Amino acid sequence: MPRRRPHELRVRRSDAKQEPGLPRGSARLVSALAVLERNGLDSVAGALRVWRLEVRGQLVLTGCDHCDESPIEARRTLDAALRSLPPRPARELREMVAPLDALYVAKTVPDPSVHPDVPEWLRRMRS
Repeated sequence: MPRRRPHELRVRRSDAKQEPGLPRGSARLVSALAVLERNGLDSVAGALRVWRLEVRGQLVLTGCDHCDESPIEARRTLDAALRSLPPRPARELREMVAPLDALYVAKTVPDPSVHPDVPEWLRRMRS
């Protein structure tokens, strides 16, 4: 039986499975997220996608409680992942989330009625 040539064995970059919602990320980040998701955390890539749509004002809610993903729950999932990941993958994910948080802060105003111990993204309201 003839053997395969090395270029036939390698996975081409275009054939590699990319997690929807995760714009970029190392194999270390993807594998660390897979471990977290196996241990019960919601989809981090899906949460990042929902948070990105919410921040950009593109999130369309249908009114169905079972169909719609809550942007607050998505941000909580991202926060839990950032606290649970090892340092290097957490830094990579933080680099993806930080620009979205900055945009969210720029588009919203502080809510004075919320307790200061609450995370920054929950102490904001749309103007």
